[in-house]
Amino acid sequence: MFQPRQPEVVAMALSESLDLTGISMDSAISNMFHVSYIDEEFDDTLHLVKKLEYSINPSQINEIFVFHDGVVVFWNVDHAQRAHTIRDLERYMEAPYDSSITMEEQDTMPYSLVESGETGIKHDCFILNAEKHGPDHRRYNNVLERFSLSQAFAASAYCSFFFSKSGSLGDVIEQPRRTSFRYYEVIVFIVLLQALKQGVIPWNRKEALKKSGEFAALRHSINLDCTLLNRDFYWDHSQVEEFYIMSARHFVLTRRLGGLNRRLDYCEELVKMVDNMLALRHVSFSSDFIEICYFA
Repeated sequence: MFQPRQPEVVAMALSESLDLTGISMDSAISNMFHVSYIDEEFDDTLHLVKKLEYSINPSQINEIFVFHDGVVVFWNVDHAQRAHTIRDLERYMEAPYDSSITMEEQDTMPYSLVESGETGIKHDCFILNAEKHGPDHRRYNNVLERFSLSQAFAASAYCSFFFSKSGSLGDVIEQPRRTSFRYYEVIVFIVLLQALKQGVIPWNRKEALKKSGEFAALRHSINLDCTLLNRDFYWDHSQVEEFYIMSARHFVLTRRLGGLNRRLDYCEELVKMVDNMLALRHVSFSSDFIEICYFA
């Protein structure tokens, strides 16, 4: 017996960041979608919902959450419409990721409506209360429930992309702009380790200092500057915070974020080790030079 396909939620990391102001003013996008910020006080997320005249079934969810951190979450948007929307967003992407990696690392999860019970997650499926997310899905409080689930889902896609191992080592080194800057930085350290095994230090002290600064900035970006991991929104919307927490727990965000920080710890320690080796070499060279001058 034929079983209809469940509608899906798709999260895709597109770029380092997205210009939400530009997107909100784009007539090509606003002609098809109602475009608004998720809240007047928070300008980190846009909500795009298809206008009634373009909706095949207005009683069904058909919306997009666009996050400043470069991740987009599609609710019940088919592949053709996703591709069209991504093309519209391309001109607002800062440091876009390689499209093949974006497609490979996208996260997909089905959702279903239930007549009774509260919104939740069960068996890798978003469970939505039909009374809230059926014909009344456009009401603001109901949108906020889906946004809360989407924020954690977007953070999951963000982490997945960060851990991406797509592409060969040679491709990443030769064409770093085709991949994530963050992933490229990790790969650089693989090259460094290979050089150290051969007894070669491929950096000077200026380059080591630069790498140290880059990783400090990256740690700040992940832990303090990433709006996907920021829960300040829920100070004024505590009624939906439980849905964000539920979704974050399902996608084990705390553990994955800890894994990212441990990688950064390792890379920073490696930078310090190289810098110390360079400092010792400099001291040794200076001592030898002074000794030569003394006996000359």
